[in-house]
Amino acid sequence: MRLRLQVFVLASAICVFLGVYSLLIRRSHHATEILRLEHEYLDWDFVDTPEEITCQQGGNNTNKWSQIPFVVHFVLIAEHDRGAELEFYQYLAIKAALLRIQPERIKVHTYALNEENEWWQLIQHRVELVIHTRRETLITTDGVIHKLRLPHQTDILRLEVLHSRGGIYLDTDVYALQSFSPLLTSSRDVLMGYEGGSRSGLGNAVIVARPASTFISRWLEAYRKSFDDRPQMWNHHSVMVPAQLAHEFPDTICTLSPAAFFWPTWSREHIESMHRPLSVDASELTEIKSNISQWQGAMFPNQLAYHAWGNLARERYLRQLTPDTLLNVETKFNILLREIYETSV
Repeated sequence: MRLRLQVFVLASAICVFLGVYSLLIRRSHHATEILRLEHEYLDWDFVDTPEEITCQQGGNNTNKWSQIPFVVHFVLIAEHDRGAELEFYQYLAIKAALLRIQPERIKVHTYALNEENEWWQLIQHRVELVIHTRRETLITTDGVIHKLRLPHQTDILRLEVLHSRGGIYLDTDVYALQSFSPLLTSSRDVLMGYEGGSRSGLGNAVIVARPASTFISRWLEAYRKSFDDRPQMWNHHSVMVPAQLAHEFPDTICTLSPAAFFWPTWSREHIESMHRPLSVDASELTEIKSNISQWQGAMFPNQLAYHAWGNLARERYLRQLTPDTLLNVETKFNILLREIYETSV
């Protein structure tokens, strides 16, 4: 009996060991795969393709619309019935659009907004507030009713705004650095930028579009046909679907290089490099200031905006930002936005 019990215990221990070993092997393989993909994402020679160069230069269009509307749209919404609060880093994004893009109008789309907010008070005279009815569900073509989380509500609202009105959509963590005017004369109805050196996805944090574009129509239809709100599919509709549509219908969109809007990337290494304090005698400090001077407010050639990757940087960096730290702490991010903050609008 005792021998049988010992054999059972030993067999159980071996099973547990093999199970744990198998799990560790799988996790190790998964971690290695993530690392490989990240290196592929970060590996980029900064050489734009001929298509990307042509798209960024704009051109003489023969489209039925004379040019893409010179209007900038932001979406700022909050959970349930609470009014959204404009935060300092978002105020800077709106101010950057005013100063660097200099559009005819800026519209902030919301369900409700605290208009007593100190940052809103400083900018409200230069923007138009557009109130939308809250919509928290999506009915797909198979009749399934999906509860939309806030990011998906924002994703769909931006597409509906661009489809009906056209213009330039920017996330509230996107900082315009250069004029977007050449993009407005594109012969194609939509312009977006690739994320990462691998060019595997198109970021929806910046979208330039004519109203009633076929590309946006197909994108919205993809939500209705195959919406998937599983956590592992979080960027499927916002990043991968437009890339797939661009591959299938290349004549309906102009794709820009990663440098235009989405470099540096969302990688921890890149985000930390933007917010890490620099020594006053560091070569990085001299280099970033020299580059911004050379490229008229940008960090490198062809950069039109910087996306700060708020979903990853918001709590640790963006919400910690104050006017005092922006002016007195030497980070790449602060140096990039300092002139924008100090300039009156």
